[in-house]
Amino acid sequence: MLLFLVTAAAEHGGEATGGGAIIAPDFAVTIATWVTFGLLVFFLSRYGWGPFTKALDEREEKIANDVRKAEEARAEAQRLLEEYESRLGRARSEADKIIVDARQRAEEIAARLKKEAQADAAETIEKARQAIEAEREAAVVELKSTVAEAAVSLASKILREDLDRPKHERLIEETVREITPH
Repeated sequence: MLLFLVTAAAEHGGEATGGGAIIAPDFAVTIATWVTFGLLVFFLSRYGWGPFTKALDEREEKIANDVRKAEEARAEAQRLLEEYESRLGRARSEADKIIVDARQRAEEIAARLKKEAQADAAETIEKARQAIEAEREAAVVELKSTVAEAAVSLASKILREDLDRPKHERLIEETVREITPH
């Protein structure tokens, strides 16, 4: 068809018209052009336009689906991010609570151990005081017993002898030597 137009233009192009135009419009060429254009529009609309518009519609639908899926993915990502941040916040809160509880328990245990240690120390001191008092009382009893025995011994010796001053001093020295441990 294009060949026909070029050939027709070449045949009529050699004829010059008075207006100085290189190509003069010819009624036959114009009709042929309009017929060719009409056939082209008919065939394109019948066989080419449908698949072309169908392909464009499919592409538009695909792009719309991709945009929708991207929006859904973005919304899902945003939801997951918010969920993650919420969980992270709860985890931090729980961790802080655990730390506070652990510190409180540690302080309670330290206070209890300190109180128990003070009670044990007081009990040990009291037992030591009681032991010292018992030992002192035992020493006093033993001293009294020893003094009593010495007095009895001295009295019996005095009664057996007639005492003058030197004998009296000698008896006291002997008794003191008997009382004192070696």
